[in-house]
Amino acid sequence: MISLGWNSPWDSERPHRRQQEFLRAAFRGGNGITITHMIGGRGVSKTTSMMMALLESAVNRNQGLPHLWSAPTVDDCTMNFIQRWEEYVPSDLYRQEKAKRIIWIRNSKGSSTPIYYRGRDISNQKKEKGRGPEWAFVAFDELRQDPTDKEWKVTLPSVRHPKAKQLIVVTGSTPIKNWFYHMVKSTVESGAAIEINGTSWDNPYQDGKNIEIQMADCDPLWARQEHYGEWISLGSQVWYNANLDQTKNWPHSNWHPHTFDRSLPFTVGCDLGVRSGWIIWQHVSGYPGMMDSQTVDVAVAEFTPNDGDTEKVTAEITAEYGFPMRVICGSDLDTRSITNGQTSAMIFRDAGWLCSIVPVRGKLAAKDLQYLATKRCLENALHQRTMCISRGIKTHEPHHRGIVDVLNLDSWPEKCPRSGEFLPKDKSSGGPGLEDIRDAMMYSMTYLHPIRGNGAGLMRRDAE
Repeated sequence: MISLGWNSPWDSERPHRRQQEFLRAAFRGGNGITITHMIGGRGVSKTTSMMMALLESAVNRNQGLPHLWSAPTVDDCTMNFIQRWEEYVPSDLYRQEKAKRIIWIRNSKGSSTPIYYRGRDISNQKKEKGRGPEWAFVAFDELRQDPTDKEWKVTLPSVRHPKAKQLIVVTGSTPIKNWFYHMVKSTVESGAAIEINGTSWDNPYQDGKNIEIQMADCDPLWARQEHYGEWISLGSQVWYNANLDQTKNWPHSNWHPHTFDRSLPFTVGCDLGVRSGWIIWQHVSGYPGMMDSQTVDVAVAEFTPNDGDTEKVTAEITAEYGFPMRVICGSDLDTRSITNGQTSAMIFRDAGWLCSIVPVRGKLAAKDLQYLATKRCLENALHQRTMCISRGIKTHEPHHRGIVDVLNLDSWPEKCPRSGEFLPKDKSSGGPGLEDIRDAMMYSMTYLHPIRGNGAGLMRRDAE
């Protein structure tokens, strides 16, 4: 596979079995972009496998065309990529321009292939680093560390060099069930990608004693993720009891076939602000068309504006859905706007919303209580599910931070303590801002199903 005149750093003859599987998949050919994910435990040699693919493309497949190595940070480029590159690749095969972070690969035709190595950590969150260039090959190292899929989505369309013999994208990462998991699974299911899995023990050149020492410091779940390379939900997942299995409906999952029905009243749950979150709920029978004592609240629509004030979103809801029977919001209901002095309560009334407007205050404002109340609505100890999402939920102004994103991606931060916050907030760090819809969801469930020592399905505030 690799005819470069150099040896594998571990074996004088050939890469190990998992690397061979990865390289065959990476150069399998086909139309469009060929995507290959190497998902495995620590030490299975994900980074070095991608380096082999990078060299094969630079020297044999896409000579003279621009290649990109994308790492989580600039430091990762230096300490991980460049360190291994200088150790494994013969120095007479390339030259470096360290100031520009470019490696020039010499090849048999006398030309040189540029390999750019860049970190995905940028202080200016509005800057899209992968936009502009045309790449023949891109290697993404440890994409799981990115807070969002922004760099993936921006860079992927740039893999389009017209002279490329094969457009190639490879990723290598230890698994984690955040946005990266959903991206890998969706690309594999669509047929665009192949996933190669391996454990720490699949690398025959690893010292088994070192793995044993590392395992002694791991709890079983952590070991399954970090060494066995399994896609599992660790305790870091906030809404671990939410079931969004696409093949099942309520009561076996939190999906429900009900869609917005104009003949039924609706409740608006919202977290107010310019970058805000709004959910429209309807209270229906768990079994559509049947009279049943088990009822559920179904999220039928949501608004996730990045630049929509209360007045704008209120007008949009009124125009498309009508007037709500209730509004549940945060304690900032009576906070005055710095632009016109109006409060959200005044805006609601001016829009004709003459319903009950309930700010979640006092004891109900405690985030730990809101979390427990909401988690219980997803599924309680009696396996009752009181909160559902419509199969036909309509997302207005989608920004990848709706209720489904929250339930799938919301995770506790790895660093503790959390600076006084019970749940993570990521808007200031350039993340998707899951807390807006999360708060709207928790306000709603905390008020509609207050904790009173009974199951969520048994206690619900009467309609007003």
